[in-house]
Amino acid sequence: MALSHFVMPALPSPTSWFPGHMKKFTRMLPSLLTRTDVVLELRDSRLPLTSINRTLEGALRKWRLERGWDPNNPSKRIVSVQACEHIVVFNKRDLVPSWGMEPFTKAMEKKFPHQRLLFASWHRPRDIRTLNEILVNIAKQHPHALELNVLVIGMPNVGKSTLLNTLRHQGIKGPTSKAFQTSANPGMTQALSTRLKLSVEPPIYAYDSPGVMLPYLGRGAEGAERGVKLALIAGIKEGLYDMEALAGYLLYRLNVLNPISGPASNGDPYTAAYWKRGDHRRRRHERK
Repeated sequence: MALSHFVMPALPSPTSWFPGHMKKFTRMLPSLLTRTDVVLELRDSRLPLTSINRTLEGALRKWRLERGWDPNNPSKRIVSVQACEHIVVFNKRDLVPSWGMEPFTKAMEKKFPHQRLLFASWHRPRDIRTLNEILVNIAKQHPHALELNVLVIGMPNVGKSTLLNTLRHQGIKGPTSKAFQTSANPGMTQALSTRLKLSVEPPIYAYDSPGVMLPYLGRGAEGAERGVKLALIAGIKEGLYDMEALAGYLLYRLNVLNPISGPASNGDPYTAAYWKRGDHRRRRHERK
């Protein structure tokens, strides 16, 4: 079946969801970084590029320069007195196919050589052990430091609090209580947390932070598509997008990815009815 058969449905205009606690944390970030050794940035493996929050990149770039990284060579450090690492964790890896992880990682490492990249899921103990070992090794590289402080950042609902709870369980022997509340809805964490101990020896502490949405999703079709994608992974407050519009876009993407199982051949009456209704709406829109 030709891909041209599938026409992207009309998407709602991108909505704005940037409440006060997000704006407050964005203002606080530069001062928080002065006492941070490792930034642990979480993104969603299902949207590894869309879940990048470029609002925070300016503060992170300044932090790296102040800690001695070469402004002309992001992979070279001129002065190394204290730890300064930016680790990007593509969380929820169990929700994406594994075949694309290696080529994507290589492409990202080439474009962003200063970032450590890791696909992970709190469902996979091996991933949590790997991340714990990375943090422990960074701490051991700076034995003069009394402790290693980790700041966890990312967009809403990428799994920051859940991952920290799991890291704490991995790094501290014996039973540990759940430190942070978690929710399937975005916006549960609205303030910077108190310090959470992730390791006793070497001493490693972490701060959880509010998920921060982009204050502006963009113009035109690009911004509209970005908003719908984030809504589909529950990254935006529920109710801001119509469920039918989300379903329409999701069906469109699934059919483009697998046109052999498109609506005309899969025998699914709901899918066929949706596309028939969508064609009718598009024809009506074109006549206006």
